[in-house]
Amino acid sequence: MTKLTIPELKNKIKSKSEKELRELLIILFEELGFKEVTHSHGPTEFGKDIVFYDVDKLGNEKWTACVVKADNVNQSNYNEIVRQVNECFKRPYNSHSKGRVRIDEVYVLTSGIYKSNTRELIAEEIEVKTKNVVYKDLGDIVKYIDDNNISRYLVEEKDVYLTKYHEHVQDVLNSDNSIKILEADFDLNINSLEKFQIKLRTREKTLKEEASKYIGATANVVNLEIVPDVDKILSSNRAALIQGIATSGKTTILKQIGISQLKRDNSANVFYVELSKLYTKTKIYSILEYIQEDYQKVTGSSSFNINTDNKTLILLDGLDEVVADENKIELLAQIVEIKRTLNAQVILTSRDIEFIDSNTTLKKIFETHELLPLNNNEMIELGRKMLNDDDQTRDFTSLLKRSEIVNSFPKTPLATIILVILFKEKKLDKRELPKNIYELYSKFLDLFLNKWDKTKGISEQFTIKQKEFVLNKIAEHLHKKGWVSISFDDLFEFLRELSLTKPIEGLDDPEEFLTKICQRSHILIKNDSDKTFRFFHLTIQEFLAAGSFRKKDEKVLFENFYDNWWLNPNIFYAGATPDDSDILDKIANLELYPADLGSKMHYVMHTSKVLQAAHLLDRSKRRKVLWAMLKMFDEMNLELIQAFVDIDEPKLKLKERTILDRILWARNFFMEFFASSQFDMELKEIWQEVIHNKTNLSDITQYCLSYCIAVNNKEAKYLTEFVLSSEELNVRWFKVVDVDVNVKRLEVQNEKLMLKVRKKSSKHRKYIQDQFKESLRKHYTSITGLKKK
Repeated sequence: MTKLTIPELKNKIKSKSEKELRELLIILFEELGFKEVTHSHGPTEFGKDIVFYDVDKLGNEKWTACVVKADNVNQSNYNEIVRQVNECFKRPYNSHSKGRVRIDEVYVLTSGIYKSNTRELIAEEIEVKTKNVVYKDLGDIVKYIDDNNISRYLVEEKDVYLTKYHEHVQDVLNSDNSIKILEADFDLNINSLEKFQIKLRTREKTLKEEASKYIGATANVVNLEIVPDVDKILSSNRAALIQGIATSGKTTILKQIGISQLKRDNSANVFYVELSKLYTKTKIYSILEYIQEDYQKVTGSSSFNINTDNKTLILLDGLDEVVADENKIELLAQIVEIKRTLNAQVILTSRDIEFIDSNTTLKKIFETHELLPLNNNEMIELGRKMLNDDDQTRDFTSLLKRSEIVNSFPKTPLATIILVILFKEKKLDKRELPKNIYELYSKFLDLFLNKWDKTKGISEQFTIKQKEFVLNKIAEHLHKKGWVSISFDDLFEFLRELSLTKPIEGLDDPEEFLTKICQRSHILIKNDSDKTFRFFHLTIQEFLAAGSFRKKDEKVLFENFYDNWWLNPNIFYAGATPDDSDILDKIANLELYPADLGSKMHYVMHTSKVLQAAHLLDRSKRRKVLWAMLKMFDEMNLELIQAFVDIDEPKLKLKERTILDRILWARNFFMEFFASSQFDMELKEIWQEVIHNKTNLSDITQYCLSYCIAVNNKEAKYLTEFVLSSEELNVRWFKVVDVDVNVKRLEVQNEKLMLKVRKKSSKHRKYIQDQFKESLRKHYTSITGLKKK
């Protein structure tokens, strides 16, 4: 390899972008033997573009941060360097191996020169005078590179491109902007959460474990899998779907899988794609087109042959963030083709799985994993790791054990982190805890917007309320467009038009306004690589969009009620006015009738979540909504059974699913959306109507309702009322109820009735156990009350 001359080196380095210069300097520092050289540039950099440390002969660590500029330093741009240097010293750095550390020294590195007296000007404005600031320019960098033979990385070679792309992917996988922002802004030890395990389960394994209790099987029950132990997923080479509700940790899990793959095989090709980025104003990318263009953009090289002998892992994040159904279907078709033609494993995340569940080809390709909600102890453990203080942890534990707070919002990692932040900042009043997810996010956003101005001592040109109004409007604009990000030009034009209609101070200069918003609150984040803006988490966009809606906007919320893209805005909107909901009135009256099976499932799921957000709704209205949900559940379940019976796909064994599988699936679904303590009183009233008025609800729906009330109240009487309510009831239900009472340890108030149930269960034991193992098709009439078609 020909060594570059000094002039050639200078030209090469001067032609580098700032990002490319940082990447080259990282290689230099690694060659020089510095430890933990990390590329930390980004929206949460807090001044630090590169960080590393060294150890002297006495074992003392010295931590260095670098401020990197690919331009001459002059009087017009030195202020930004001052800001970065001050931030370096002011904000601790979160080392993945050492925890929170203070920066001892800052290097200011430029591929240009320092003009006139800029070094002196910078030095004068550095707030910490006791620490060292070192200035290096193009000549210094060239000498270091030449002396240490780093110039070989400036010669275009294929393996260098691949190495560069691997480094880029590792940066992406190790970054979590939403978490880093919260960590820095609120002085939390979130870095320690790497060891906090987010649990996955497969529905199939859960059903097998539950079924064993009814048929007496004890062998071969598989333990539920836990991530980040992902060896089994990576070893199988099967496509995997990671499914979970908003903020449940899907992206975190996906990135952990990618990191694990690179650790076990650094020759593997790992690609990470945010699926929403495939859809731009000017072009719609295929998955492989996007990967090729990203590779070329990062490396500056020609295209990469993805079908190599090395393991290739394609991580696809956020199917739910792709708005149009036809686009989701096309993406899934692309995944099928990738699996057919390439040596690649695909891992996909999504809030919902209906597009895969409804497609027999995809069900055979994908192994589906569902993220479990956190339980109370896991939320406490998460708080302990973040607070790192015994007294605070004890108070937080006491707070969390209050049932009101546990049931008020989804038990997910991000929701728990927000709760910990509010607790730490003393924004939680034990007498007035958040009653729903809207109140939780509202308190958090108020804190977020206020905290930055106070801590930075900024005298704002516009008020907090004005900032929030603008953020509401940006979020509304994005959500109505079906976007999760927006280009600078589009956002600039949107703000310019908004300034013409609203008298908001500071909005006459949209660019300066955006700079202040991004620097001071970090709610809206700028991506420097593609000059786009997005909210730091999709749920923040959904919350702010809902905050912008008024009565006139209810039409769009109502018309999109069954659309997953609009679920959280509907939840947040209902939470904002929890004592009134015209939308729920219309839903209860079936003014938007769910015509197909998928819509009926969404009717039950979405109505439940919105109804829980409207926690102050009049009881009579809540009862009406629950009755409508119950009838729709009944209709949905019968149609689903019919679909299983009718399916004609020999390789897919859905038609062989047993009657017990269907009962347990229906019960678990029912519990997920009806078992809220908010609904208990109304469900008891509805149960009395069901028992005494002989409604047309199917046996399976009556069982699910009685089970829900019995478990919520720890009383067996509701289940015994169900099995003794009709002489025509199939004897299988006596076995089901007998097992439920024992497994759930329900209180039996009438031993005589319970004995009657157990005798009948025991008398028909063999018949019932055989029936539980038989196909759904065989027992279609008895489970649905309908005749076979």
